Amino acid sequence: MNYMNIIRSQTRLCGEILEKVEEGVSNGVPADQLLSKIVRSRREIGSRDRRLINDLVFSSFRWKGWLKRFVGYSQQELYALALLMDGKNKYEICRDWGESLEIVKNGMDSLDFDQGLNEKLKIFFERPNNDENFEIIKELFPSWLMDRILFPKEIGSKEKFFMDFAATLQMRPPSWFRTSLKNGARFSSILEKANVNIIGHPVLKSAWAVTTPVNLNIIKEIKSFPYETQDLSSQAVGLVCAPKAKETWLDACAGSGGKTLHLAQLLKGKGEVIAYDIRRNMLKKIITRSKKWGLKNISIFETRKRILKNFPKGLDGVLVDAPCSGVGTWRRNPDARWRLTESELTNYSELQYELLVNMSFLVRAGGVLVYSVCTLTQQETRDCIQRFLNSFKSFKLQKFSNPITGEQTDGTLEIWPQNYNCDGMFVVKMQKSN
Repeated sequence: MNYMNIIRSQTRLCGEILEKVEEGVSNGVPADQLLSKIVRSRREIGSRDRRLINDLVFSSFRWKGWLKRFVGYSQQELYALALLMDGKNKYEICRDWGESLEIVKNGMDSLDFDQGLNEKLKIFFERPNNDENFEIIKELFPSWLMDRILFPKEIGSKEKFFMDFAATLQMRPPSWFRTSLKNGARFSSILEKANVNIIGHPVLKSAWAVTTPVNLNIIKEIKSFPYETQDLSSQAVGLVCAPKAKETWLDACAGSGGKTLHLAQLLKGKGEVIAYDIRRNMLKKIITRSKKWGLKNISIFETRKRILKNFPKGLDGVLVDAPCSGVGTWRRNPDARWRLTESELTNYSELQYELLVNMSFLVRAGGVLVYSVCTLTQQETRDCIQRFLNSFKSFKLQKFSNPITGEQTDGTLEIWPQNYNCDGMFVVKMQKSN
C-alpha cells in the first residue's frame, strides 16, 4: 500500500471511530469505554493506529469548545487542529491533514501539550494576553459551569481563579501512585532503573508522581510489588479519615476498594475496615487487591442490614465517598464535561444527601463521619453539607490538618487541581456528639 493510500485509510478509520464515540458520549457513555470496545472488535487496528485514534478522540473532546470556532474548515483540518492544540504533533498524518493551515506551514514542532492557554490563544487565534480571553476560555466547558463552580470563600477575582482552574484542566495530569513508607525507596529505584521519570511528594512520603504516560505492568520487577494507582487527592481522603488502632471503619461506597485498602493499611492490621457498595460485583476486586498488600483486616458486607446487626452501637468511623458529577476529574476525562448536564447536579446532590443521612445512623456516639466527592460544584459540596448539618445537629465539623500541606482546616478541605497538581476533591470531617 503506497503512502497516500495509507493516509486515506487512516483518515477514514479515524473519522468512523470518532463519529461512533461522539454519538455514544452524547448519550452519556464514557469515551474510554466506547473506544476500548470498538478497538477490541476491530482486530485489523494495529498499535500505531490505536495510539493515533486514542489521541485524536481525547484531543477532540478536550478542545471541542474551541474547534467550534473554526467554521468552514474540513474535517481533516479539525483533526489536525485538535492534535496540535494538544501538542501532539509527532504524527506525520497531522501534517497531511493540516497542510493548508498556516500553523503547519510556519512550523508546528515547537507546540507543546503543556503550553498555557494564553500562549495557545496567541498561536491559534492571534489573541493578546488580556482579560478579554476569559470569554474564549469559558467556551472550553459547558456554559453553566461558571455559575455552578465552588469558589473559595476568600477570593479576589472569580474570573482570574476560573482561568487558572481552566488552564490546569487543559494540561496533562501526572499519574499518582501510593506505596507503603518502608517500600517507597525501592519503588522509586525500580522505576528509575526502567527510565521512568518519578517524583516523590515533599510531604506525603507514600505518594509518587509519574509525569509521562507509562504502563507499569510491562516492568517485570514491579508486577508483584505492593503499590496502588491512586490520585493524590484520593490519598488525602484516607489521611483525613486518620483511622486509629483497634477502630472499625466503614467504606460506604467502596467500589473496587482504593480507599478501603488505604484505610486498612493505615490501621496497620490493628483494626477493621468494612467495604460496602450496592454494586456488589465491584466488591470482589477488593479481596484480590488486598492479597498483594498482605492485608487481612478487610471484611465485605453486602447489605446495610447486616452492618446494623453486627454493629448495633455503631462504627468508629464511616467514609462516604459519594457518587458525583466528577468535575474534579475533567483533566483526565475531557469527554465527561460534555456528558454532564446541569440538571444532573441536582440529582447527584439529592443522592449525596440521602447517602449521608443513611450512613450517619451507622456512626457511634463520638464517632467520625467523612464525606468526599471528586467534584467542585457548590451544590454537591458546601450546599449539601450545610443541609446535612442543619438537619442533624448531633454532627459538628471536626478540624483537621490538610494532609498535603499541613495547614489547619475548619473541618472542610477543597483540593483544586491548579494548587496541588492532582484531581479536584472536596472533603469534610464531622464528629457525632456523645
